[in-house]
Parts: sequence; structure tokens; C-alpha cells
Amino acid sequence: MRTRTLYIMLTASVITVLALPLDERWLLPCPLHRLTGWQCPLCGGQRLIRSLLHGDVVSAWHYNPALMCALPLLILLGGRLLFPEFAAKHPRWTLACMFTGRALPVYLILAVIWGIVRNIR
Repeated sequence: MRTRTLYIMLTASVITVLALPLDERWLLPCPLHRLTGWQCPLCGGQRLIRSLLHGDVVSAWHYNPALMCALPLLILLGGRLLFPEFAAKHPRWTLACMFTGRALPVYLILAVIWGIVRNIR
């Protein structure tokens, strides 16, 4: 897919999200929360993104602080996957060190710990 087409799709998606009201009925429910009542490590992610798109950083932090801390890394990863031309032009900006065989289990353990901590409090 061409870069211009991706930019148009991304812009249309952001405009659509901003046009929708900040209403819970537009958000997808979390299956784990619906079945058990527990919050998964990603619960609040949709509200976090909507709040950030609307410029409300404080409420975004309250929805899911761990995901907000991981957001820059996720944006870098998504950018490298969506725009391979940019990744080829900037080879020093690699994420290989962040996604090694040793790092992935650490991320998984941190996600499990966050899921436990957020359900205890």
C-alpha cells in the first residue's frame, strides 16, 4: 500500500474518532472484564486514546497509566511497521533491542503484574 493512501486512511480515522462523542456506547467492551469483572492490562486503552486525541492527558493517565507509559514504544513500533520507507531511511532507529528474546518475556511479566496490581487496588 502506498504511503499517501496510508496517510489518508490515518487522517480519516482520526477525524472519525474525534467526531464521535465521548460516550461509552461507542467503545468495544473488554471480554475479560465482561466475564469476570476484572480489568485486563489493556482495559481503559480505548478511552485513553480518545482522551489523548481530545487533548485530555490527565484523564488519559487515569484510564491506564501503564499503557500510557508504553505508548511511545507502541507508536514507534507501529510507525516502523506502517511506514517501511521511513524505517529504511533511518536504520539506526531500530527496535530490535527492545524486542529481543529476553525482552518479550519481561514485557509479558510486567503486563501480568500490572493486571494483578490494578485489580487489587
